[in-house]
Amino acid sequence: RVMHDTVDGVLRNPDAHVCLTQLKQRDAYTAQHSINVCILALALARHVGLSRTDMETLGVAALLHDIGKIKTPLDVLNKPDKLTAEEFTIMQQHPVTGRQLLEHHYALPYQIADVAFSHHERISGKGYPRGLKSTEISLFSKMVAIVDVYDALTNQRPYNKVLSIEQVLRILQESKGKQFDPQIVDAF
Repeated sequence: RVMHDTVDGVLRNPDAHVCLTQLKQRDAYTAQHSINVCILALALARHVGLSRTDMETLGVAALLHDIGKIKTPLDVLNKPDKLTAEEFTIMQQHPVTGRQLLEHHYALPYQIADVAFSHHERISGKGYPRGLKSTEISLFSKMVAIVDVYDALTNQRPYNKVLSIEQVLRILQESKGKQFDPQIVDAF
């Protein structure tokens, strides 16, 4: 069944799988994180009742949300300490780079590039790269933002400690209405 679904996925979106393979060659953690975000986003999508077509688009978008990191210097991407202001500015470029890659080099729907571009936007307008507010952010981007943070905080990285599921859910609850859409947080 898994192989059948994988073959179907490659036939429908061959570029998505090529992107993920390239990302894995560049940075294994980011590739695994992208797979985790995809699985979590699909579970959330199923829970909120999205259609199969929307779930397929969301799944590819979640899988490729960090594809822009393929162009981020590895010394910045894997730095074990807090990023400097200059390094953080470099890191903040991955959504822009991701959108450009997905729009110009791969034949993927607009919604997929939008998630890569908007998954660090926050409903307060304090996200990046554009500082969008609640109604300006797509549903898919809002969903990926939540599961992206969840996975990042529950997995080991050189620059942060692993938090428990309970701690991360508390952080998401406290960020409801400030950073994240309250209804999506509750659904998650």
